[in-house]
Amino acid sequence: MKEFKINDYLTLNLEGINTILYIKGVKFRQCKSLFLNVPINKRQSFKKIRSIDEAKENENFSSNGNIWNLTPEEEFWAHCSNLQVWVENNYDTRLLHSNLAFPLLKKLTEERDLIALKVFKEEIAKRFSSQNRSVMMFLLRRGYLEYLNEQETEVIAKQLNKNLIKKLDLSDCGLEKIPKIIFYFDGLEILNLDSNYITELGEIGKLRYLKKLILFDNRLEVLPDSICNLKSLVELDLGNNKLKCLPNSIGNLSSLKKIMLSENFIVSVPESAKSLSSLEDIYLNYNDIADFPKSLCQLTNLKGLEISNNKLSSIPYSIENLRSLEALSLSNNKLTSLPLSIRKLKKLKWLSLSNNKLLEIPQSIGELSQLEWLNLSNNYLKTIPKKFCNLKNLNTLSLSNNKLDSIPDCIGNLELLEILDLSKNRLTEIPESIMNLTFLKKFNLDDNRIKNIPNSVKELN
Repeated sequence: MKEFKINDYLTLNLEGINTILYIKGVKFRQCKSLFLNVPINKRQSFKKIRSIDEAKENENFSSNGNIWNLTPEEEFWAHCSNLQVWVENNYDTRLLHSNLAFPLLKKLTEERDLIALKVFKEEIAKRFSSQNRSVMMFLLRRGYLEYLNEQETEVIAKQLNKNLIKKLDLSDCGLEKIPKIIFYFDGLEILNLDSNYITELGEIGKLRYLKKLILFDNRLEVLPDSICNLKSLVELDLGNNKLKCLPNSIGNLSSLKKIMLSENFIVSVPESAKSLSSLEDIYLNYNDIADFPKSLCQLTNLKGLEISNNKLSSIPYSIENLRSLEALSLSNNKLTSLPLSIRKLKKLKWLSLSNNKLLEIPQSIGELSQLEWLNLSNNYLKTIPKKFCNLKNLNTLSLSNNKLDSIPDCIGNLELLEILDLSKNRLTEIPESIMNLTFLKKFNLDDNRIKNIPNSVKELN
C-alpha cells in the first residue's frame, strides 16, 4: 500500500486499485475520477477557464473517468498532485471540483484546521459571487449559504447579477427555511422547494416576478400575508403541509391560474378568494372542509375543481355559476343529494361523485351533454333517471356498489361507452339494448342477482 501525507490532516492511500482520502486517519472518501485533460495545443484556451468546475463544463477539456488508460499508481500520484496544489494554495476551491472541495473544506473546519477555519466562509462567498451557475446551485442545494451571516449575505447580494437565475430547484435539500440569498434574486420566475422541512417563508413577498412557487410536502402551518404580494404568480403548490387557513388577502393574487392545497387541514376558504378572477384549477382534496366555499362559486373561469375527501354534506345552488368548469371531483364526502342547478355546468367533461351518501341523481344531470367520464360508485342509488341516457358522449361510467335493481332500457343510447361497471348491485336482469354498446372494452356485472345472463352479454362481461 502506498501512502502520501500532504499535511497533518490529509493523507492519500493507494489501496488495491483505489485512491482513498483520509482526514486525521479517518476515511473521508474515494477519489473516483480524473476528468480534466489539457492538450498542449489548447493551453491558450485554458487560460480563459477560471475553475475546475468551468473546465468540467467545457467539453474541450473534460471527460468522465480515466480515459487516458493510467495505471492505478499513476492515477494515485495524479490525485496526490492535485490535493498538494490545493493545500499549497490555501484550499482555493477553484482548484478542485466543488463536489469535493467544499465537503472537504467543511470537514477540515470541523477538525479545527486553522487555514480552513480562516478561508471557509471566504471561499463560499467568493465562489457564489463568481456567478458560475453550477457552483451557485451546488452551494444553494447543499446549504452552504447558511454558514454566512446576514451582513455577509448582503455583501454577496450586492455583487450579483440578480437576473442571472430565472429558475431554481431546491427540492429535497433538507431545508428548514428558505436561504436568505434567494430573496435577492429579483428576476426569479420559478422556485421549487418541494420535499423539505420549511416552516416559514421569510421575505417571500420580495420575489415580485415569481410565476411558479412549489412548496409541496413541507411543514408550513401558516402563510404570511406577504405571499399575497406575488402579483405575477401563476401557479402555487402548497399541498401536503399543515395549513388550517389561507390569508384573507389571498384574492390579491390576480394572475393565479392554478393553486394546489390538497392534504392540509383547511376548514374554510376566505371570501376574498372570489377575486381570483384568473383561476382555472384549484385542488382542495384531503382537507377538513364541511361547508362548500361559496366564494369558489364566483370563479367563472374555473375549469377544474377538486374537493374530494372532505366533509361536505351539500353543494350550493350557486355552483351553477361555474359555467367554464370541465372537471369536478366531489368524491369521498357526505353528500346525500345534488342541486338541480348542476345542469348549468354545460362544459363539464369529468365528474366524480363516488363514496358519498347519494340516494338519487336529479334528472337534470342528463343535460350535461359534454360529460365523458362519470363515477357514481359506492353510494345508495336505487334507480337511474331515464334522462341519464342523454349523456351521448360518455365513455366511462361506474355505478358499482349501489342498490340498483334495474337499468333503464335506454342505456343502449350511450353508444360511445368503453367502460361500464355495474358490479355489486341488486340487478336481476340486463336490458338487451346493452348490445348497442359496440365500443365497450370493459364491462363488469359481478356480484349481482342475475340468474341467466344471455350468451351475447356474457361475451361483453
